[in-house]
Amino acid sequence: MNIILGIIIFMLGACLGGVFVNLFESDYNTSILKFKVCCPHCKHKFKLIDAIPIFSYIISDGKCKYCGKSIGIKSLWIEVCTGALLTLGYFSMGINFKLVTTFQLIKLIEFLCMFITLIIISNIDLKIHRINKKILLFGIVAQAAINVYYYLNIEITNFSYYRYVLYLIMTISLFVLDIIYQKRIASNSYVIDIVLLLTYIITTIEYELFIVVLLNTLVLSLFNKLFNKVDYIKNDSTDILKEVEQKKINVGFWLCINTIIISIIENYLMYVL
Repeated sequence: MNIILGIIIFMLGACLGGVFVNLFESDYNTSILKFKVCCPHCKHKFKLIDAIPIFSYIISDGKCKYCGKSIGIKSLWIEVCTGALLTLGYFSMGINFKLVTTFQLIKLIEFLCMFITLIIISNIDLKIHRINKKILLFGIVAQAAINVYYYLNIEITNFSYYRYVLYLIMTISLFVLDIIYQKRIASNSYVIDIVLLLTYIITTIEYELFIVVLLNTLVLSLFNKLFNKVDYIKNDSTDILKEVEQKKINVGFWLCINTIIISIIENYLMYVL
């Protein structure tokens, strides 16, 4: 039963990964209600059988059957990683559907909202070096609603609402600051975006784990910067040098991925061991 459930959850995660790739591949302002699963090159809409995650890529040898161009292995890796992370996230909570409690369901919903928010944000940041504030706002609102539930059910958890009121004030202040900045400079501030993302992340995990996420992100970002410099030194082509030189560190990507992994470990230690 657990194996079958694991396969189902993995495929659901892979489907989510496929949706995220297609949703933001060409237009990052596309509405989730209007998007279509299509080839990134010829834009031909895929049929259902062409959009089955992982299997369709393997069967088609990673190529669009309509234009023959390579779809790119990135989409396959995103589907696999998203499916694996969602599966690990579910089993880390030790949920038994025969004996599931309301609190466990709320925790599962909380993890799913956090997972979807951070996976989308990480994908966008990796692609265009920007934090999508619409998706971030979804995560903030979802977490706030869940926190209200926790506050109204104090008997099942030791919940301190002062902490989250402070975070809410910080979040509103940062959104106002971001609006003022955009009106004056006519561009997004990546620093403000990252601080907003950090404010959201700290509402989803404990202080100690938040510090771990920060340290991991700092180390990985430094390695990323180091690898960019190595590429810059090794390459002689002017075009490649310009491309490497213009590469920016995707801090948002590392923050999101680290938070998901740390959350899975936290859940495993709390609910399984």
